[in-house]
Amino acid sequence: MTEESPLTKALTQLQAELPSIGKDQKATVKSDKGSYTYKYADLADISAAVLPLLSKVGLAWTTRPTVEDGKFVLRYQLRHVSGEVLEGAYPLPSASRPQEIGSAITYARRYALCAVTGVAPANDDQDAATVERAAQSRERTERELKDSIWSEAKNRGWIGENDDFSKLQDEFAEWNGGGDITATDVETYKAFATFLRPTTTMQRGRKP
Repeated sequence: MTEESPLTKALTQLQAELPSIGKDQKATVKSDKGSYTYKYADLADISAAVLPLLSKVGLAWTTRPTVEDGKFVLRYQLRHVSGEVLEGAYPLPSASRPQEIGSAITYARRYALCAVTGVAPANDDQDAATVERAAQSRERTERELKDSIWSEAKNRGWIGENDDFSKLQDEFAEWNGGGDITATDVETYKAFATFLRPTTTMQRGRKP
């Protein structure tokens, strides 16, 4: 019979003492189809409940955002005093705004800590589905906006041979006061698509 490793024994002890964690925070998700609110347990509440228990059984938890193979990830480690380590990486989305990057890192830290230790706040599956639906809606909106911009740019002759979009990039930078059209946020895409949309009252100019 194989003997349990020190880290496995420590996790067994930890999970026998895991508390029930309530959800005291609220978040509102907005989309083109409206908005909805859900409750969640934030990282501070989960950390306050779990980290002292980890220490009691000889475990330490660390996370750090980094780049691996050209991809942005959150690297996490659960270390035991024996030297045994359980580690992995949680993928992080690319984002142009510091606030979006910070939110993604916080969510990843919360998710990884819960997944590795076995913490499961009430209705967490439902909340995860809510977040996933919001992300899918945002990605769909961004894709539709990009298609709209690309189509109008072709009509204006801004797309060259072999889909060269340097002219489109120049026009975007002039309108936006700089920036890369391939790495901007949804709201800027939406404003630029509106600017390109032919109307009788809209005149060409820089971003207000």
